[in-house]
Amino acid sequence: MRLQSTAMKMDELTSVPLISYKRASVLRSLGIKTLHDLLSWSPDTLSNQEKIRSCNGSFSKQIPLIMNYARSIVEKRVIVTGINEHFRNISKSQIYFLDLEYDASSSFIFLYGIMNATGHIIQIFVDDPIQEKDALEEFLKIVRKDAIFVTYASKSADEPILKKSIEKFKLSSSCISKARFFDLFYHVIFTQKPETQKIFLPIKPITEKTVSDYFGYKPPKYLHIHNGLEALMFYKMYLRTKNKKLKKQILRYNKSDLQRIKLIYQKIFNLFRQYAKDELL
Repeated sequence: MRLQSTAMKMDELTSVPLISYKRASVLRSLGIKTLHDLLSWSPDTLSNQEKIRSCNGSFSKQIPLIMNYARSIVEKRVIVTGINEHFRNISKSQIYFLDLEYDASSSFIFLYGIMNATGHIIQIFVDDPIQEKDALEEFLKIVRKDAIFVTYASKSADEPILKKSIEKFKLSSSCISKARFFDLFYHVIFTQKPETQKIFLPIKPITEKTVSDYFGYKPPKYLHIHNGLEALMFYKMYLRTKNKKLKKQILRYNKSDLQRIKLIYQKIFNLFRQYAKDELL
């Protein structure tokens, strides 16, 4: 019974973003067994505890973030402490919500999905691998050179894949010379830095799905693809069979991801606007 009780307490602490099992063990050694125990400390006092300061990494510096996440979970609400600078001075005409479907092993993009600020969607699907370059060039012609690609967790995914694809075909970098990626995950929701983290959600894990679901997203019915790997598997089956139902599923999955990204962006924008009392408008 004691082992089970300990596991439950550890799970409560590790329900907080930035608290790993190792960090939870350190907190328990300080008598912190629950989120209420954690919130009974002041951030300064806790971050200066020797057991925390002696940990490798940024544990001590992230204590204020951890406590805001914990408070958000306990109070079951979003906590906003400021305005993320990425949301300032963005023109709606520059925004493209972007989601790519690809084979990372070869930097092969088989579907370009983009949605503008009004919700209009363009999907460029590669029916045959020989059309790969044509699809990329079509995509680059559609978007503005100063585009802002709003994505979710694309820092190690869509962004490098797109750049590798451009390099692969030796296309001019001027195609999107002033474009920039605005990653809602790394730049806003989970920056892991006290100076940039301004919003705290009462959920973990902080994935595109969990965040959009938290904000009220309703996925389409009869969607059989649930992640990028499955999308790739469906695409390979499509190349072999040319089954239009497979293509429809891939397009539907991509559209769903675009809708999720747009919803997350809009909800967070509104939260910052409310915090700033309309200063963002």
